[in-house]
Amino acid sequence: MIALIEYVGAARGKKRLQLYDEEPLGMRAVRISLPRISGRKGERLLLGAAAVLERLRIKTVCFAEEFDRRGFFLELGFREPDKRRLLAAKSSEIVLAACGELRSVAVISGMIDDAAVTALNTACSHFRWLMVDVGIETGRICAELRRKTGISVLEMPGRPALRHADAAIIFRGAGERCFGAICVVFCADRDARQQISGGRLLEKIEFSVPVNAGRLPAGYDRVQLMAAAFDEKQIKAEELSVLSAVF
Repeated sequence: MIALIEYVGAARGKKRLQLYDEEPLGMRAVRISLPRISGRKGERLLLGAAAVLERLRIKTVCFAEEFDRRGFFLELGFREPDKRRLLAAKSSEIVLAACGELRSVAVISGMIDDAAVTALNTACSHFRWLMVDVGIETGRICAELRRKTGISVLEMPGRPALRHADAAIIFRGAGERCFGAICVVFCADRDARQQISGGRLLEKIEFSVPVNAGRLPAGYDRVQLMAAAFDEKQIKAEELSVLSAVF
């Protein structure tokens, strides 16, 4: 179960916390609407919302895009849905949607985890050449990829090789990386963007909504909601199409 937190419209004149049952993309959810009030009254409303989450044993929260107090809840230990697993599953399709046919891709991460493994396995189905740097496990991972797929794999690519990559899929801990001017760069972790130079960085991704998956509430990060539904196994990666990936 997840929570949706938003400000209630001022025109309604509501001064109290409001609760509604929702089923975005088939997930069980509670929508918490708060009036935008400052001062002690506003703090009490926020604490009341946190108490509701605790009572319902909800840890995962989606915030409306206009909601500016998400930090209050994150500091209390609540978390937003992690987009990494969904984005990793769709990463090759995302970079291909941006630029069509590409031949080589670099997958770079500070460590090997489920998201990086998913991105690597997906890349083997879409690209002819693969460059891999996933930390100390790189050698083992590359040997497995060669054995299972027969794809051409370059381990621990240096700066000259990376400058010739057609695309790059970047995860947390990748460090400083420099790519050629035409390289399509997709960062599955936003904090990885700060150390990337060169290339064309993808800024916005849009997915289609599966026909039978239910509605998406307006005013929320659509990809974040899809990631939550993906983690709760309400939708599958193959049910989503990449509508757009823009620089």
